[in-house]
Amino acid sequence: MIDISNVGSTITLKNKNEIVIRKETVNFQLDYHDHDYIEIAYIDSGKGLHEIENGIALPVEKGNLIFMNTIVAHRFSAGPENPLIVYNCIFDPMVLYEDLVEKDDFINNIFQHLFDAGEKPNKFGNYIILTDFFKVENIFHEMYREYKEKPKAYRKMNQANLVKLLIMIFRSVEKKSLFNSDGYYKTVIENSISFMNENLGSVITSEMLARRVYLSTSHFGRIFKDYTGEAPLQYLTNIRLSKAAQLLVSTRLPVSKIMQSVGYSDIKHFYSLFHAKYDMTPNSYRKEALIKTLDGK
Repeated sequence: MIDISNVGSTITLKNKNEIVIRKETVNFQLDYHDHDYIEIAYIDSGKGLHEIENGIALPVEKGNLIFMNTIVAHRFSAGPENPLIVYNCIFDPMVLYEDLVEKDDFINNIFQHLFDAGEKPNKFGNYIILTDFFKVENIFHEMYREYKEKPKAYRKMNQANLVKLLIMIFRSVEKKSLFNSDGYYKTVIENSISFMNENLGSVITSEMLARRVYLSTSHFGRIFKDYTGEAPLQYLTNIRLSKAAQLLVSTRLPVSKIMQSVGYSDIKHFYSLFHAKYDMTPNSYRKEALIKTLDGK
């Protein structure tokens, strides 16, 4: 089956549900072309040049990774004495949306940070080049074998490999500006806080939070405290108690129901935590809020 086709200078991905992995030898100057898919190219060997039309021209060699959005017109060139061996990972963004991204909000966040599936540049521009990125070599080799041999569940295997590849690219791009407004750590922490707020009544552990954002528990704990000033579970406790205080004022629910809705099953433990934060019991907090409301009227 032909996986791509040419329409003028635009290359089109024929099967939008497929992650296509191609291995190409470049030993001359290719023509400029753009495409209707995302392309991640890895230079496996050789030396040459990668050019963007009306833009930059950069030398490329083994270990270079080039990430291109759909609207980038580009070309490779190399001489016959030292040709480029290039692995190309080609995919339509919907291949991730359909089966994975909608089920994993952190991957969705990474997905949106790396590129915009529309016709406008993403926040990193439409072009990323990483040097000495040898750690992805085995991923490309495995993806190529899976695509060529097509063993059972090869699509799922390469989907998982693509997610890993995107995370590695995202981390590398962001590592020099981790705490700026678009930083990787900020993304990690804000995503985790949103998860806490949306799941207050559920069991949440530090291990669970770390696993969701693909970090070790210790590393996640360090960056969370660096960013918020509190350990993850202390931050979660404060969110839960603040929500409980809000419900005490805004509803007539019994304390036991409020306690359960914010994730506590032991009433003595809940009362102890609440008193430590507000210096009064939940019932006293509710009565005081009611008195203040009546005095305000």
